[in-house]
Amino acid sequence: MKNNVLKGSIFIALGASSYGMLATWVKMAYHEGFSTAEVTLSQFSLGFAGLFILTLFRKRKPVAEVKASGIKSIFKLIAAGTSLGLTSVFYYLSVQYVSVSVGIVLLMQTVWMGLILEMVLHRKTPAQY
Repeated sequence: MKNNVLKGSIFIALGASSYGMLATWVKMAYHEGFSTAEVTLSQFSLGFAGLFILTLFRKRKPVAEVKASGIKSIFKLIAAGTSLGLTSVFYYLSVQYVSVSVGIVLLMQTVWMGLILEMVLHRKTPAQY
């Protein structure tokens, strides 16, 4: 259990530092005259390129039989992708008006807000997962 808490804390710290670096780059891009759409598109492009490069070095495993996705799964995927994309766009827009450190603190508030939402939706405390 302690190992999982430590691992989770490290992942949150890495996420916060990643968003901190990202916000700094976004601030610099705005200073150079780039728009929010250009910054978002460049982030998407760099992420896609990075994931593509990682897949080139992945070990190939035999492909198991693929089960067709149901409409419920498709809507869940769309909801997750849309919420993540909107979080990035709104974060980039907010960085224009607040400092990077305030933006990071506010963004990390979504961790506990998400935990509360999960508790309400699943009617379980985090210890029961």
